[in-house]
Amino acid sequence: MFDDPVGLAAAKNVEPSLLQVYERDTGERMWDVSSPVHVKGKHWGGFRVGVSMQRIDARERALLGVLAATSRCSGS
Repeated sequence: MFDDPVGLAAAKNVEPSLLQVYERDTGERMWDVSSPVHVKGKHWGGFRVGVSMQRIDARERALLGVLAATSRCSGS
Protein backbone atom coordinates (compact mmCIF):
# COMPACT_ATOMS: atom_id res chain seq x y z
CA MET A 1 0.00 0.00 0.00
CA PHE A 2 1.33 3.40 -1.00
CA ASP A 3 0.19 6.37 1.06
CA ASP A 4 2.54 9.01 -0.33
CA PRO A 5 1.09 11.94 -2.37
CA VAL A 6 2.05 10.37 -5.73
CA GLY A 7 0.54 7.01 -4.76
CA LEU A 8 -2.65 8.60 -3.47
CA ALA A 9 -3.03 10.69 -6.64
CA ALA A 10 -2.56 7.53 -8.75
CA ALA A 11 -5.16 5.66 -6.69
CA LYS A 12 -7.70 8.49 -6.93
CA ASN A 13 -7.13 9.28 -10.61
CA VAL A 14 -10.09 8.57 -12.92
CA GLU A 15 -8.58 10.04 -16.11
CA PRO A 16 -7.30 7.53 -18.73
CA SER A 17 -3.70 8.09 -17.59
CA LEU A 18 -1.64 10.11 -15.15
CA LEU A 19 2.08 10.92 -15.43
CA GLN A 20 3.85 12.09 -12.29
CA VAL A 21 7.48 12.53 -11.26
CA TYR A 22 8.70 11.39 -7.88
CA GLU A 23 11.97 10.84 -6.11
CA ARG A 24 12.64 7.47 -4.51
CA ASP A 25 14.23 7.14 -1.09
CA THR A 26 17.45 6.30 -3.00
CA GLY A 27 17.38 9.72 -4.67
CA GLU A 28 16.54 8.26 -8.08
CA ARG A 29 13.97 10.28 -10.03
CA MET A 30 11.17 8.22 -11.55
CA TRP A 31 8.21 8.69 -13.81
CA ASP A 32 5.11 7.20 -12.25
CA VAL A 33 2.67 6.26 -15.02
CA SER A 34 -0.76 5.12 -13.86
CA SER A 35 -4.21 4.29 -15.18
CA PRO A 36 -7.39 3.67 -13.24
CA VAL A 37 -8.71 0.18 -12.63
CA HIS A 38 -12.48 -0.39 -12.70
CA VAL A 39 -14.19 -3.53 -11.43
CA LYS A 40 -17.86 -4.02 -12.37
CA GLY A 41 -18.14 -0.34 -13.22
CA LYS A 42 -16.64 0.90 -9.92
CA HIS A 43 -13.33 2.68 -9.56
CA TRP A 44 -11.17 0.25 -7.62
CA GLY A 45 -7.76 1.94 -7.69
CA GLY A 46 -4.92 2.31 -10.15
CA PHE A 47 -2.31 0.34 -12.06
CA ARG A 48 1.13 1.94 -11.72
CA VAL A 49 4.44 1.56 -13.53
CA GLY A 50 7.65 3.25 -12.44
CA VAL A 51 10.17 4.26 -15.09
CA SER A 52 13.70 5.38 -14.20
CA MET A 53 14.40 8.82 -15.65
CA GLN A 54 18.17 8.19 -15.38
CA ARG A 55 17.87 5.03 -17.47
CA ILE A 56 15.78 6.83 -20.08
CA ASP A 57 18.38 9.63 -20.23
CA ALA A 58 21.23 7.11 -20.64
CA ARG A 59 19.41 5.28 -23.44
CA GLU A 60 18.64 8.58 -25.16
CA ARG A 61 22.32 9.63 -25.04
CA ALA A 62 23.37 6.24 -26.47
CA LEU A 63 20.82 6.52 -29.27
CA LEU A 64 21.90 10.07 -30.12
CA GLY A 65 25.51 8.85 -30.30
CA VAL A 66 24.53 6.10 -32.74
CA LEU A 67 22.51 8.53 -34.85
CA ALA A 68 25.37 11.03 -34.92
CA ALA A 69 27.86 8.33 -35.98
CA THR A 70 25.43 7.06 -38.64
CA SER A 71 24.87 10.52 -40.08
CA ARG A 72 28.65 11.15 -40.28
CA CYS A 73 29.13 7.85 -42.13
CA SER A 74 26.31 8.50 -44.60
CA GLY A 75 27.54 12.04 -45.22
CA SER A 76 30.91 10.87 -46.58
